[in-house]
Amino acid sequence: MVARLAQRMGLFYGWCIVAAGGILAAVAGGTFFFGFSALFEPIIREFGWSRAATSVAYSLRAEVGGLEAPVIGVLLDRFGPRRVMRVGLLLLSLGMFIIAATQNIWMFYGGFIVATVGMGACGGLVGMMAITRWFRRLRGRALALMTVGNGLGGLMVPIIALLILSFDWRTAVVVAGVYILAAGLPLTYVIVDQPARMGLAPDGDPPAQHPEADPPDGSVAQGEYLMPGAPAEQSFSGREALKTRSFWMLALALAFIGLSGSAVTVHLVPFFTHVGMPDQVAALGMTALAIISLVGRLGFGFAADTYDKRYVMAAAIGMQALGSIGLALVQNVWSAALVLAVLSPGFGGTVPVRPALQAEYFGVRSFGAIQGMLMAVSTFGGAVGPVLAGWVFDVTGGYQVAWVFLGTLSLGAVPLLLAMGRPRSLADAGAVVLSGRSPGLPDRHAGLH
Repeated sequence: MVARLAQRMGLFYGWCIVAAGGILAAVAGGTFFFGFSALFEPIIREFGWSRAATSVAYSLRAEVGGLEAPVIGVLLDRFGPRRVMRVGLLLLSLGMFIIAATQNIWMFYGGFIVATVGMGACGGLVGMMAITRWFRRLRGRALALMTVGNGLGGLMVPIIALLILSFDWRTAVVVAGVYILAAGLPLTYVIVDQPARMGLAPDGDPPAQHPEADPPDGSVAQGEYLMPGAPAEQSFSGREALKTRSFWMLALALAFIGLSGSAVTVHLVPFFTHVGMPDQVAALGMTALAIISLVGRLGFGFAADTYDKRYVMAAAIGMQALGSIGLALVQNVWSAALVLAVLSPGFGGTVPVRPALQAEYFGVRSFGAIQGMLMAVSTFGGAVGPVLAGWVFDVTGGYQVAWVFLGTLSLGAVPLLLAMGRPRSLADAGAVVLSGRSPGLPDRHAGLH
């Protein structure tokens, strides 16, 4: 039905994929990613757990998500995003119900693990895989528009806070679990993994008139179809990507920015409460972070189609890191607003640029698998950041030291990105033979660029 409507309107169906992916990201991210910041204080008040112990659940979200990511990537490449998303939505909802029934900290952790597995299979990263195949020239802006959904998910925070105030935190989590199923499952019917399955070409361009042979780089993977004559991108398999220095530099850069990014998403609302803001105002701080991040998602995402993606992402990281350090100076609503004006665009800007950079450097043949391996390495930062921030609070009675330390460490991602060269493509390897070098004597720099 959606396909027929798009055809009648003369709309490229790829934009329907963008819209569906964005709404799904808002549904899942708004509840499990942003929304849980509003639950932090009520849970501590009920059970009396330390902030460090409570933060472990959020670190499990990062670490389990990282361990799961390579498996999800392989499943995406093999079965496509639609089936994976449906299973993910069911698991995410189940995890929310387990959390709502929590009686002890181990049950709390268990619910987070189940929900995390589901989130990894239905969240924004899954939609990004489909979009990288539907778009090439317009990939950066398509990803930017999709990630607007992630930012709009922040609107769930005051809703969850209102549910907590009107009922209790358990009721809020149950409502969120039902909402995930009711809103998410119908949207999966819109998702199609690549344009050729509908007889279309990336970006809505007309298909080439003359068929070509299969691309020499072997980029057509099992289950992947290319329109006749459509040029193929240079693509790496997961194993080939692991052998490049570029992969490891990008993974480490993501780990560095995860230190401050994850701490912010978990502790921003508790921090604002700690400096004297009422619960409702503190919850609006997380919403402000998400909404202002839209400026960065769109601005940096569109810029990635024009400028070197490494520099664009480095600029976004710099803003996020400096904003994280600036949180140490927040004392009231006005100083919080000034810091969020710097932090939020950088926080959002990295989201669309990362998959666009990955697709440009490693192609889309094994996008899911490579993305999963990147996340497996990079989530170390996401696991450490929240627990470290909670521990610092338990020891010092404040967050200031944590913000300065984590924000400074996140700046380490900038030189890594700026030094990251394009990995040697398979076509370059063929050029070595054509240039007269012996194929039995590989270039000693191969795989190190």
